[in-house]
Amino acid sequence: MTGYIFFPISILWKLRFFSKLTLVCLMLSAASSAVAQVQFRGELTAYGEIYQIDGREARRPDHTWHLAFRPTLTFKHFSLPLEFFLSSEDERFRQPVNRFSLKPSWGWGGLQLGDFHTRHSEFTLNNIKMRGAALQINPGIFRLAVAGGRTQWEVEADTNRRQVTPAFRRNVYAASIGIGREGGSFLDLSLLKAEDDTTSIQQPGAARPQENLSAALSGQIELLQSRLRLHGELAGAAYTRDTRADEFTSEEIPSAVDDLYTLRLSSRVSSAFLGEGEYRERSFALKGLYRRVNPGFVSLGLPYLINDLEQWKISPQLRLLQRRWLLRLGYGRRRDNLKDEKQFTTRRQELQLFSSYRFSRAFNLSAGYQSYRLDNDAASARQRLKHHSWGLNLRPSLLLRTGVLDHQVSLMFLTRQIDSGGSLDRLQPETGIYHFQGGWGVLFPGGWRLTPGVQYQDNRTTERESRWITYSLGGSAQLLRRSLMPSLTVSLNQIRNPDESEDTQLGVVLGVQFRASADDLFSLNLRNSDYQSGNSLRQDFQEFRAGLRYTRRF
Repeated sequence: MTGYIFFPISILWKLRFFSKLTLVCLMLSAASSAVAQVQFRGELTAYGEIYQIDGREARRPDHTWHLAFRPTLTFKHFSLPLEFFLSSEDERFRQPVNRFSLKPSWGWGGLQLGDFHTRHSEFTLNNIKMRGAALQINPGIFRLAVAGGRTQWEVEADTNRRQVTPAFRRNVYAASIGIGREGGSFLDLSLLKAEDDTTSIQQPGAARPQENLSAALSGQIELLQSRLRLHGELAGAAYTRDTRADEFTSEEIPSAVDDLYTLRLSSRVSSAFLGEGEYRERSFALKGLYRRVNPGFVSLGLPYLINDLEQWKISPQLRLLQRRWLLRLGYGRRRDNLKDEKQFTTRRQELQLFSSYRFSRAFNLSAGYQSYRLDNDAASARQRLKHHSWGLNLRPSLLLRTGVLDHQVSLMFLTRQIDSGGSLDRLQPETGIYHFQGGWGVLFPGGWRLTPGVQYQDNRTTERESRWITYSLGGSAQLLRRSLMPSLTVSLNQIRNPDESEDTQLGVVLGVQFRASADDLFSLNLRNSDYQSGNSLRQDFQEFRAGLRYTRRF
């Protein structure tokens, strides 16, 4: 009887035990499933090079190396890429070459640490190299981005090395807030502050500490089911060329401006505007752009910017005859001296025409025309400029198959004419360039390929003439089931100089790729160049480079 009493209890106990066992099994199964969803991918690249030259000054170090490691860890919507890059050439340059970056990202945001490039707008922060941190989040239609770090390293003035340009350490801070999606319609407000650290160097030399504050309102809208896209940006910037200058005081300056930026006698405030649009159909497309960057507009968050510029472009494109015929036109104009601050205005005009027709799968013909005009309205004849150049190119391409051989024939003819009516010595008057290039590729059974070719170019002016001919012969193969791919190219340049002397240059390039496995690749590249001059005033030299690269994918 007692057994019957404890029987339900024993059943419940067993059920409890099995429930715990089941829970443990479920947890182990979930853990193994989570581990299975974690992916670790990446690439490791190691490269070494030796360099030797006889007969003239070396243009590179006698040996160089670099190492790159780019692993990425992913789990569902989370990604963690890393990048390490080390190079022996880091000390050759004024700014560092070695870099490290960590860029985790998830479904609604991302973070960047170390060395990176980021973009907030066209005229504030736009792909300048930075060492620091950046955060981007976009929950729903809201967008927020902040970034801060160093964009320029300190360099002391050196009287023994005058080619070294001194520089202050520069720090940049930027923020952007907006609504919308980057690939569609959006509206963003961006702000950037950049300043040099005056205590970063003791010997500034000619270096001037600079400061900058810029802001921009940018937006984009898509209409007609995304066939029409309109984008624009309006920016303003305050730039101080030398922060050691005296402060500029005025009752007209709002107090809010003084809290953000200190205006000095070397400061200047300016603006910039960009508007562009694009319309696309299946057989028709039209692009247009207008850009105006007023004099004095400087943003230290840009790697390169030309101010005092007004520019507009238009580019229609048309496909006809079942999209086999492509027609493209590009026309644009630009000018400077927007505020009449210079003695004369320089104008540029560009015209491009391109046409391509595919007669069949085997034959294609393309042609292009380019025209470039540059002139100014200088009152002085010595400063007056009137330059016009135009070029015409024709490129037929033919693919043939004869028996078991595949042939590819490519030709190119290019002519460019330059007429300069100004008095600037740097422009050569009435220059003509005639260039012809022909190539023939033959694919043999088994992966063997032979590619002979020839190039001819003739440069003529009213005072002198020079020309060169290049004969080349290349060969490649795919052996051992494409795991071994050797290639060899031999080229001979014959150069006729304006002084009637003749130079020759013989080049040999040997390349070997060996795939040891699906993830391991070795690449060997040998280059030798032998230059013989026909003029005793120029030196003969021989240059050799050998590079070995190993790539491991995991």
